[in-house]
Amino acid sequence: MPGLLHGVVAMKNLAVIRGGAAGIFLLTLLIPGNALSGESMIFSDGFESDNTAVQIAAVRLAPDGPANLSIANATVTYTKPLVGSDVAGFFVQSSKAGPALFIAVDPAVLTPQPVSGDRVSFIVAQMATSLGLRQATQISNFARNASSQPLAGLVQNVTAVSDLVSAVDTYESELISLNGVITGSFTAAGTGFEAAAINTTGISGDSNFRLRLPVTLREAEDLVTGCEFTLGPTPFWRALAQAQPSAWFASDIAATSCPAPSVASAVAQSTSSVVIEFSRRIDPSSIQPNGSQFTFDNGLLALAASVTGRQVILTTSAQVGGQVYQMLVQNTV
Repeated sequence: MPGLLHGVVAMKNLAVIRGGAAGIFLLTLLIPGNALSGESMIFSDGFESDNTAVQIAAVRLAPDGPANLSIANATVTYTKPLVGSDVAGFFVQSSKAGPALFIAVDPAVLTPQPVSGDRVSFIVAQMATSLGLRQATQISNFARNASSQPLAGLVQNVTAVSDLVSAVDTYESELISLNGVITGSFTAAGTGFEAAAINTTGISGDSNFRLRLPVTLREAEDLVTGCEFTLGPTPFWRALAQAQPSAWFASDIAATSCPAPSVASAVAQSTSSVVIEFSRRIDPSSIQPNGSQFTFDNGLLALAASVTGRQVILTTSAQVGGQVYQMLVQNTV
């Protein structure tokens, strides 16, 4: 088989699930009458087929609107909180190669409440598509079959993958991890969210490849252009043609390297105070209270300094109205 197959699924009696290296593929035969059992079957080629993955694929192919499709023994990979205009929900998957599905139903309204690592079964009663993302918006007969299932075997490291944008349909909602660098500025990406262009070893310079996270999380983690980060495991999000690797909690993302703070602005608030705005938050322990790390020309002296977030407030000697002062900040800040 030339090339790679990713998420190609034919319905009814034959399903070809995505391949690995060229010439290696997984052939799953969907046996009539056993399609909803969630049981695995072993074929002579040594590969294990996954009925649950076939069920998820069938649900993903269902049209928007009422449905009556079963998913049995799927693993809950992630529970997503309500943030801004994004609904709460959870993600299910069965195979590392996918497919996966977002269940746009608040876990808090279900009994038992699903958590990551649960193995669950349910019937999808309503399907919808939101900005390209397939999702089940109503389910019934929800049941937990097992709990504390390991998730490591479902995580795809997609750092070197090159088709995350061009084949976004085949990755959406799947559990991924990646290493990347933020290359653009953060801009609004839905109520309560921001997104910025990123590069990985697999994708560079694609404006449709963006890191997305809540504004509060981005501010808390102090992520800016130039930060290198690790992400995941988290489900692969998308918005129309944009691939949006996402974080919802602080545990989802970690900055491994970021640019040093730089001065964004300096504004006199009075004849004896100056507010300096930096590009990133300032470590309060790095600021000398006597202001000695800040020097001015034209005889102006820094007498004291305090810090709040990205701002350093300086107390200075008397400033002369209309006089222009240049300031030097030591790299110990």
